[in-house]
Amino acid sequence: MSLDASQLLPADDTGRVTFERFCYQAHIAFPFCLNCALGGDVVCVVAEHVEDIAVQFNAGWRFLQIKTRDLEKGPWTLSDITAKGGGLHSLLRSHRILGSLPATLELHVEGAIQRKDLLQKLMTEGGQCDVTLLEKLEKSLKIDGAECRDFVKRLRIFHSYPTRETIRAQNTRLLVNHAGHLSASILDEIYDRMLMLIYSSMQAKVLPHNWKNAFLTRGVLRGKAQELFLQKQLSREHFKTIVQPITVGPQPLLKRLVDNSGQPPTLLEQKLIMGGASTEIIQHAKTLRAHASQRELELLSSQMYEDGVLEDVQTRLLIRAHGLVNEHGSGKTPAAAIWNALLQVLGQQHQVIDRKGLFHNDPDLLLGAICNLSDKCQTGWGIADA
Repeated sequence: MSLDASQLLPADDTGRVTFERFCYQAHIAFPFCLNCALGGDVVCVVAEHVEDIAVQFNAGWRFLQIKTRDLEKGPWTLSDITAKGGGLHSLLRSHRILGSLPATLELHVEGAIQRKDLLQKLMTEGGQCDVTLLEKLEKSLKIDGAECRDFVKRLRIFHSYPTRETIRAQNTRLLVNHAGHLSASILDEIYDRMLMLIYSSMQAKVLPHNWKNAFLTRGVLRGKAQELFLQKQLSREHFKTIVQPITVGPQPLLKRLVDNSGQPPTLLEQKLIMGGASTEIIQHAKTLRAHASQRELELLSSQMYEDGVLEDVQTRLLIRAHGLVNEHGSGKTPAAAIWNALLQVLGQQHQVIDRKGLFHNDPDLLLGAICNLSDKCQTGWGIADA
């Protein structure tokens, strides 16, 4: 008989530690719930079951452990996630509970990963075979080599999630992408009603400690235990009435946010995806933004830097960007139209915009500066017609 994750019970139910983390988990769950509600490939979302969030897809299950972190503590390291309460100990317990069930075990963290830390290797298929990494995991988790390798094969690390202060804005952006014709008050109401359902699922009564003897027979939940599981489960039917004003299925940005093949998109990427930008344009934008950011850092650290000069260039760029977004911000691929229009304007006006040569009068660097401003929520790339 095949194993069904809905018949598995968590070792404990200690995910609800603080109200702040509780809320953050609900916001992280939202894109999966929206995908499910709009007929995507999410079958159901289960709160506080085995891990903080369990998501059933058509192809299998994903179990998410979610960790928050104050910015002043700095980027995450391998030592952070292998320490007590760091996430990997819980995921290891889940690995043992799940047995042979086709599933991924995922650690989703607020904030960035330390660039030169060994944790970086855990995020790539090639790096997961690193001998030093495996030895440290075996020692920290107190497991043998065979179990460690099996555990790591299932493991996924996702970082750079929006902060607790900004994650609602990201999720609201998803609703705008799907129903931009609706008023902000209606979109807020949809979001709040969906969040209340998620909160309700998270607060459902925990399964009793004696579940194994009382309710589990031949690997199947029975009676009261099954009732409690269903209280934690959210399927399309739960959201049907709430999302009725939305008439389109999951759009590219939503699909990207629930995909487990890459890291969460940055704000710049999110806006370009919403605008229907191609993969090539998005990659060019990321590259130009990186170059412009480096140039800005050089300027700010230079003794020759004059106060207000950079801000003047940014203002001139935003004046042009906002006008072009207003002109080209709708249609099938507004991001491409805005991108091409900016290339033309910057090619013609670079000397007027960059009067003191901060960006070497380079139109491409100036476009990168606009991408940087977009990553700071100061301009967008339109919204493609759903």
